[in-house]
Amino acid sequence: MPEPLEQATLRARVEQELERFVAVEVEALLSVDEDLAPLADVLRAVTARGKRLRSAFCYWGWRAAGQPDSDALVRAAASMELVHAAAVVHDDLIDDSSLRHGRPTAHVALREVFA
Repeated sequence: MPEPLEQATLRARVEQELERFVAVEVEALLSVDEDLAPLADVLRAVTARGKRLRSAFCYWGWRAAGQPDSDALVRAAASMELVHAAAVVHDDLIDDSSLRHGRPTAHVALREVFA
């Protein structure tokens, strides 16, 4: 059986996958119009932080079921963080929250830029 993956190693792999995904999306946004740079900044911000618990649960649940480690598994685990980021943005909008962890929420940041 392979050695267990350390949590720090898993987190680094998830971070790398998220950064890669966001970079592709930012490039696509900016190819439409450079004026979308503030939206790209918000995308980076809402995906940049977190404990990455959801991705860890996804990863370790799959491994506990006897399945192997793979890059596809890490991508799937990282996608849980994207779902969570979307839920947080939605929750902040519904609650009309102005701050999250001391920073302007996504809708507030975008309102300030595009108003």
